[in-house]
Amino acid sequence: MRHGIAFIWAARGYLKLDQAESLTQVVFEEFEGDPKKGVQAWAHWILAEIACPRGQVDAARTATHRARAIAEELGLAPLLALCSAH
Repeated sequence: MRHGIAFIWAARGYLKLDQAESLTQVVFEEFEGDPKKGVQAWAHWILAEIACPRGQVDAARTATHRARAIAEELGLAPLLALCSAH
């Protein structure tokens, strides 16, 4: 899981640049499956963070919903708090 988290935080660092979305997509391609669900939850949150400033309300809402659903399932309190901010 740590490797996937590295991609998430790298994407977070690149939010203002086009690279954030491509780094986040790597997570969905390379880190799928149940043990990596937490990583995918964070990736959905990053996608919401990318969509918001672009005015992509539906995409942001969908990504936040997906992140929140996984965060609730896994008990990821920090992510739930971030999802509540949207």
